[in-house]
Order: sequence, then structure tokens, then C-alpha cells
Amino acid sequence: MDKNTVELRINDQILRFFNNLPKLREVRLIDENGEQQGVVPASKALEQARSLSLDLIEISPKADPPVCKIMDYGKFKYLQSKKNKIQNSAVKQQQVIKTLNFGVLIDEHDFNVKMTNLSKFIKSGNKVKIVIKFKGRELTFPKLAESLVNRILESTSGISIVEKPAQLDGRSLIMILSPR
Repeated sequence: MDKNTVELRINDQILRFFNNLPKLREVRLIDENGEQQGVVPASKALEQARSLSLDLIEISPKADPPVCKIMDYGKFKYLQSKKNKIQNSAVKQQQVIKTLNFGVLIDEHDFNVKMTNLSKFIKSGNKVKIVIKFKGRELTFPKLAESLVNRILESTSGISIVEKPAQLDGRSLIMILSPR
């Protein structure tokens, strides 16, 4: 079980817990329609839930008196797992960074293919890390890399913004673009 999930007491678990704490035998009840029924004995709340073929679930155990709600526990767990799945997928999508590697002396066709991929990544909402690698003595010709960076920025000026400008890191020039 993950740390975000709270173990809820349901049905008989509530009564067993309250039997150990005699002063907490009453609960604030919320019915199946979401309306407050007031403070009632826990046993009466459980009877009411069973008469409706539903479960009594302790929503807020630290309240005084504890808050319990009548609902279908299976349906509640299903909706909760769906909600968690949607939240987790949204988080994963935000963290994707695609990487494109370039050489300083890239050919025109290769450049166009990489620009097509870059625009696909940006349009799908991903960030793109551009790495321009220097081989051999190419590091002594920074103007070549600068012109390549300018070509990339011109090609993507309408769909992206520079999140991190080009910086030299060892034998690579690294730049990050994000969707506009």
C-alpha cells in the first residue's frame, strides 16, 4: 500500500474500534445522497447503511465526533483508483524530455529529418534537449555550432521557446526547448 492511501474503517470495524473507546460511540452521519443526518449512535448508523445495502465508512476519524458516510465501498475504491491513475499519468507526461543529438557538420537532409522530429516532440507537449557534439578539432570552430543553433532556433521559432540557452558542457553544446 502506498503512503498516500489512508486505511478507512468500514462497517463492523467502526463498532469494534468504538467498543474500545466508550466515549466515542456516536458519529456524525452523512447519508448516501451527501446530506448530513446529524450525530447518531454508531450502531444506528450501521443499521441504516445495511438497510440500504451499502457500507458505513469512516471519513474523518479525527473529528469530534468522527464523521461517517453511507456509500458503496467497492464503487468508492474503483473511482479512487481511477482518479489516482489519471493523476499519475498527468505527472509522467509533464516530466518527459526528449533528446536530439546533432553533429556540428550535419548534412541538410539529416538536419531536416531532425527538425521534423523536433517539431513532433514540441507539438505533443514534450521538452526537447538539443545536444550538439564536437568531434576532434571541431571544438576550435565555435562559429559552426553557433550557426547550427541559430538554424535550429529559426526553424522552431513559431512553436517553441528557449528554456535553457545553449551552454558548453565538456565537448557538447546543450540547449533545452519547451513548447510555446
